[in-house]
Amino acid sequence: MAYEFEPPRLFDGDKRGRSLPPGPKSFLFLLNLQVDWLLERIEAIRWDFSSIMWEDDDSELERLTLALEDRWFFEHSGIDLRAVPRVIRQIVSLKRVGGVSTIEQQLVRTLLERRERTLKRKSREMMLAWIISHRMAKRDILRAYLATAYFGYRLRGCDQVSDFVFGKPASDLESEEAAFVASLLVYPLPKVVREFGEASALYPVGDLRSFLKAASPIAPRWGRRVHRRLNYGLARVRKAK
Repeated sequence: MAYEFEPPRLFDGDKRGRSLPPGPKSFLFLLNLQVDWLLERIEAIRWDFSSIMWEDDDSELERLTLALEDRWFFEHSGIDLRAVPRVIRQIVSLKRVGGVSTIEQQLVRTLLERRERTLKRKSREMMLAWIISHRMAKRDILRAYLATAYFGYRLRGCDQVSDFVFGKPASDLESEEAAFVASLLVYPLPKVVREFGEASALYPVGDLRSFLKAASPIAPRWGRRVHRRLNYGLARVRKAK
């Protein structure tokens, strides 16, 4: 999604490398500048007429996204301390650290387009997520994230991927379809699968399981992961009910 202005970069100075003098006043000035920019971008998203932004009730996509991405979303303030033990286990077992970002943090990362794996970036992301969680309604944050997130090759926002894959707006997705779209947040639709589906006239998808079966030989690793995550999300939602 293209924006009119380049996002301000905290602590990085301007395009010429100039930065404010060090000190708390400068830090707070830059922090406020970036928070204002984020709030303006999110407000602009609200008027992009994404179907998900104007729903009266919770959609299946929202429920599946929370089940897979951030099930404590309505109980934390942009930083989920419950993730700390999981991070420690990942570090101790020498596994790749991941799956600890909240929806607020993912929204900040999406809008700022900063993905470097550094402590500086992560700490800034957490700080901005905490502030935004106190400046906006939780539902608006979730829907803004879905309306702008990356779902695969040339697919930005839940309505774009939903219309491309299923031929319907994101707010009308059924449970299994919503689970598939929510799974793409972690395992985006690869270019090879998109082009294979177009060449084989598989879109819009009527039978999701048949589509995954047909796409698996093209991208076997992606197919297995999406299928597993899809089933996991559906099981979590059914258990919650």
